[in-house]
Amino acid sequence: MYPPFSQEDAMHFLEEANELREAFSVLKSAVEEVLPKLRNINRQIHYCWLEAEDSYDAEFYGNLEEELGEVIEKLEKTLKEVGE
Repeated sequence: MYPPFSQEDAMHFLEEANELREAFSVLKSAVEEVLPKLRNINRQIHYCWLEAEDSYDAEFYGNLEEELGEVIEKLEKTLKEVGE
């Protein structure tokens, strides 16, 4: 069995929880700020893909668009999971 928490222990855990809450808030804000920019970049990549001059460029831009789309989806899903 664990010994009871002291008031100092409780204060320490409270401080850590507050620091984690603040760090989470900063990260969440950064993700919310970056997502619209990533969506815009992904749209621009799509236009590059449509205007590609050869199959190599088309494949490159297509793969880039797909990978960035996966990143965007992951960030959006994560924001929903943590409660926007």
